[in-house]
Amino acid sequence: MVEKIREAIITFFQSLTGYDYLGFFVTMVLFMMLLFLALYFRHRTKLSFLITLIGFVFFFGGPVAVHALVKATLFKHESQVKEVRQLHYSDTLLVKGELHYLGKHKARYCEVSVAVHKEGGNFFKALVYKMKPLQEGSTKVEKELEKGETTPFKVVIEPFNYGGDYNITIASGCFK
Repeated sequence: MVEKIREAIITFFQSLTGYDYLGFFVTMVLFMMLLFLALYFRHRTKLSFLITLIGFVFFFGGPVAVHALVKATLFKHESQVKEVRQLHYSDTLLVKGELHYLGKHKARYCEVSVAVHKEGGNFFKALVYKMKPLQEGSTKVEKELEKGETTPFKVVIEPFNYGGDYNITIASGCFK
């Protein structure tokens, strides 16, 4: 478990671009400016508190928003499922699909994750089932992708022996 968390953190920092670091720097400068402005208005308590609160919102939310914006604009992609097949000779679910890359920069690799959820009878059951998937699988597409390029992927989930109705959700990410 600790090794998975360590690997996820290392992968995250390797995926950051120069635009991410520039956005983080601007966010920190804005945070410092708001703190100094709050100190300047320290005698007006309500205004100072409001400025400090806005500063901390920028401090915690700014890097997340910057990273999401950079990822959405520079490494945009679409993924879709083409075929889902539960194999009869083994307890295996095979999910095939395509990844269409639309980003502005080359992507060195993409990661595709597939989650299998029980199908809920009502809204609340469906919500609970989406939070905790039956099983998950992922694959890494180790191919350098240019803008407009499409590549197939295949995710194998095993052991999979659920006999009821299920839904498949797909999440993917492309990185430099």
